[in-house]
Amino acid sequence: MFGPKKLLGAVRWWCGASSGPDELAEDAKALGIDLPEAPADVYLVLEENWDAVRTFCACATQWRLSPSGQRIGLDYAAAQAAASGLGADWREVFLQLAMMEAEALSRFAATSPA
Repeated sequence: MFGPKKLLGAVRWWCGASSGPDELAEDAKALGIDLPEAPADVYLVLEENWDAVRTFCACATQWRLSPSGQRIGLDYAAAQAAASGLGADWREVFLQLAMMEAEALSRFAATSPA
């Protein structure tokens, strides 16, 4: 099982948007634990999401484009090759990658000129 909120937060961070509320910080505060500040250029990834995030980042240049140049989805053959090259099990990262792709496409659409 994987943490979909953290997985989608990683995509938002990758797209340059806020990753949403920091649940770890909120939980620590509720328990009275002081956490060190994380640098702004760092996003913590859960271990169970690591292969999917690495695969997603490796696919940064593997987006299929519409004739107008708008991103419409990942090239899954290239994504599968990237996962294999990273030593990730495609069957394990495929659904996570699809979730990340949908979140990225949503972010791209929200920031594209009308």
